[in-house]
Amino acid sequence: MFRSRVVSIGGGGNIAYSTYDPAPPVDVAACLQDTIAYMRGDGYEAVHSSILMRMAVAHAHFEAAHPFRDGNGRAGRLLLLLLMMAAEGHVPLYLSPYIKANKTACHAALKAAQQRLDWQTMTGFFADALVGTVDELPASRRALQELGESWSARRRFRAGSASLRALPLLLDYPVITIGRLASELSVSWAQASAAVAQLVAAGILRERTGYRRNRLFAASEVLALINRPFSVEPIVGDDDGGAGSRGGVSGSQG
Repeated sequence: MFRSRVVSIGGGGNIAYSTYDPAPPVDVAACLQDTIAYMRGDGYEAVHSSILMRMAVAHAHFEAAHPFRDGNGRAGRLLLLLLMMAAEGHVPLYLSPYIKANKTACHAALKAAQQRLDWQTMTGFFADALVGTVDELPASRRALQELGESWSARRRFRAGSASLRALPLLLDYPVITIGRLASELSVSWAQASAAVAQLVAAGILRERTGYRRNRLFAASEVLALINRPFSVEPIVGDDDGGAGSRGGVSGSQG
């Protein structure tokens, strides 16, 4: 649900001293529609704007609309990933750890774009985010490979079984349903369900919804590695047998 009241950013909650005042509630839906239309890139933007510029503009517009009472930062970072996924010829990168670790610079870039139409600062921030994230990929890949190897040793999987074949898949799809697993492995729903039960018993998957139907299962150790604070060394096999990070910087946003 969109927010239904006026909000302000900065100023300690006092709108008289705020640094930015998002659109009033009555205009939120229209602002968001404009942002979505821009992100689709069906017209001028798709031909004349780089993916970097489109990311900067779309993110600034979305955060300016501030459509929700809470979670706008998380939603905005997710939209960046979706924008890259939809752009032909571009590999999507998860920029959230970088943005969270550099939230002061991100907020300054957003303010410059929203108040002064200074897009150079915003595009420069995202250029740094892309480069920094790419530099982190080798460490993440090594850690994920180690995690997959540790999974294989947790229990005796039958050769060729759906549960064994699911292990490398979960490194790429850490949140999955039984139906999706069945489709990816070309097995029956019953076989996929049995495989998930084995993976849950081995501590590789955890059910996240608590429902009896439409359940989601997550490889929490993969998510911990992916979501670790930017520039933090990934570790596999910590004290509780899981995966995570050690040292470095941390931060939060939105």
